[in-house]
Formats: sequence, structure tokens, C-alpha cells
Amino acid sequence: MKVTTIESYPENLRKAVRHMSQEDWYFNEELFREDDIWLASYPRSGSHFARFILVSARHYLRHGNFPSDLSGMKTIPDVHGRRLEFAEGPPRILKTHFPFDPRYRRIIHLLRDPRDVVISYFHYSKGLPHLFLETAPDRYKLPQFVDLFLRGKVWPGDIREYSASYSKCADGVKYTCIRYENLLAEPQKEYRRLLDAAGIAFPSQALDALIEHTSFINMRRLHRPESARAGLVEGNPDFILRSGVAGQHSQVLRDRIRERIAIDLGDYLKEYGYH
Repeated sequence: MKVTTIESYPENLRKAVRHMSQEDWYFNEELFREDDIWLASYPRSGSHFARFILVSARHYLRHGNFPSDLSGMKTIPDVHGRRLEFAEGPPRILKTHFPFDPRYRRIIHLLRDPRDVVISYFHYSKGLPHLFLETAPDRYKLPQFVDLFLRGKVWPGDIREYSASYSKCADGVKYTCIRYENLLAEPQKEYRRLLDAAGIAFPSQALDALIEHTSFINMRRLHRPESARAGLVEGNPDFILRSGVAGQHSQVLRDRIRERIAIDLGDYLKEYGYH
């Protein structure tokens, strides 16, 4: 879909792009292609994991083995890094944390329980003040972060509006929704759905090997600083590979925080199957 002026884009998208000072670059009409496949997720929803699955599958099809490091991650680039020249394709697969853009016509929407998202994002946000849409308290703790998160003051904005921008996107968009938790719990089924949505015809006889190769433990093992940087990925694994589990909120969040989230995000949790 061609959009002729910045004002024609959805307001929540314009706000998220503007906050990262990427308007001049991102809204270039020649930047994206109609056959691009978008791996879209709210931050801390498992996009690093999903990218590694897709990169590993493509590597296997081309070389008959799995990658020994993370240098190939740049072939599915993060749009926020502005380094699309390394993207393999066609079709290219591009990662985004921006809300739905009408130029996105093929979407893999990755979801994660917001109670786990808020914990992971809290740890990730330390030392990154640009991730807040209003000034965060000095030395903020988890309760303060949860308050900002629930009020939509953490980039890219309110998680309810963000997810709805994709799950209710316009007709004519090829849309697949995949839950992070299902990738962990039902890998045989959900890896296949992810691969199919990305147009990767991966052999069934190698699927178990792909699942093993892309385990959290193996991702940590392969995450060496030099190859991560070559792949345009954060060099410190602790920064982006914190726990790799689902349901941590039941042990981490205090009852009063869980109760507030249940009230504020009750409809969201029910809609996306997290109640």
C-alpha cells in the first residue's frame, strides 16, 4: 500500500518513529518492498529467538548445516538499526517493533504474555532512558516500571494498542500470529507455523535438529561478542538473553502488581489467551 505523506500513516506509528528520530529514514517510500515479510513484536517478546530460528533454517537449506555463530543474524535485520543492506531475499524478512504500518503486507506477529514482557523489559531498559515516553524516576524499581508500562509510557507505546494494530490490521494483509510460549511448549507445531509464514520450506526430517540447535542454552553458547557484533546483535548475551522461559511472572511479580495488571490488562489477557 502506497502512502504519500507522513501524515497519512497511523498516529501511533508516527509517534513511535518520531520518538526514535527515524522519520526521515523510515518514511522513505523506496525503503521497503511489497513482498517483505515483517517479524513484528512488542519489545521483549521473543523476536531474537524467532530470528535465530529463521536464520538457522535458511542457513541449513543453503549449506546443509546450522550456523556456528550469530554473524548471520544480520541477514534478518532489525529495522531500527537501519542496516537493511545485509537482508537476504527475496523475500526479505525484517524485524520491527514499530506498530502496524500499512506498507507491511506480510506479517508474522509474535506475542508474549505481557506479565513476562514487563519483567524482561524492566531489566532491559536499565541505562536506556530513550525507551521511555516520559521521564522515568531515578533508579526506578519494578513497581515504577510497571506503572509506566501500564500507562503506555514505555516505547513503542501502549501494548494494547500495539497488539491491536496488528491483530486488527487491514484486509489484504497476510497475517500469522505466533505466541512465544507456544514456540517453547509445542515446537514441532509452532516452528512449522513460523517457517511456513516466512516462506521457508524446511525438511521435516531436520526439524528436531533445528529445535535443538535453537534452544536457549545453545543460543547462549553461540553468543560470542565478536560474532554477535558481526551479526549486528548486542554483544553482551545477558542484555538480550536473560532467561528464555515462560511464566516467570508467577514467581517474580508481587501479588499487588499481579492484581493491578489483571485489572488493567484483563481484556487483553483474555483476548490473547493469557487469562
